[in-house]
Amino acid sequence: MRNRLAVLTPMDRVLLLLAAAVLALAAYMAYSYTNAINQQDEGETKLRRNTAELGRLREATDIPQLQGELTKVKASLSSLKLPRLETATAVATAIVNEADRESLALRELRTSQSLQKFGGRDYFLIRYSFVVSGDFPSLIQFIDGLEQIPVNSVALERLVTEAKGGKIWESRVDLLVYFERTPQ
Repeated sequence: MRNRLAVLTPMDRVLLLLAAAVLALAAYMAYSYTNAINQQDEGETKLRRNTAELGRLREATDIPQLQGELTKVKASLSSLKLPRLETATAVATAIVNEADRESLALRELRTSQSLQKFGGRDYFLIRYSFVVSGDFPSLIQFIDGLEQIPVNSVALERLVTEAKGGKIWESRVDLLVYFERTPQ
């Protein structure tokens, strides 16, 4: 049997190629349409799921209960007993002693007093800024020692530690100590 395409005229060949192209285009469009429908279905499913989750979250959020908790927290803040200025300034001695105990170099020890507002109340604070350097295990022990300072209002605001070459490490530290200002 001879090749059947050989007997087709050039115009028949063009029409055959054109028909094949139309069929391929129709198949591509059908695939794209099916894919778009599937994506729309997935989007609607996600929307229904997210709407249901939002409803559950709204039901779980009990505004009066949260307001009651906020009132308790504010009450505990007002009853918080802060140390006096003398105790807050003694933290400087504790910093020096702790650095000495761990054989660290302490430098740039600066203090400043300021006022900070929380929940409508003013709190006095002393900021201790300093740099300590030495071997890494000693720095870790130093930081652990700072956490043991017997003042209930010490907050570590900033701690940046970096290697300085060899076994020497350096930490830049900012400690905040809140205190009660006595009437003058």
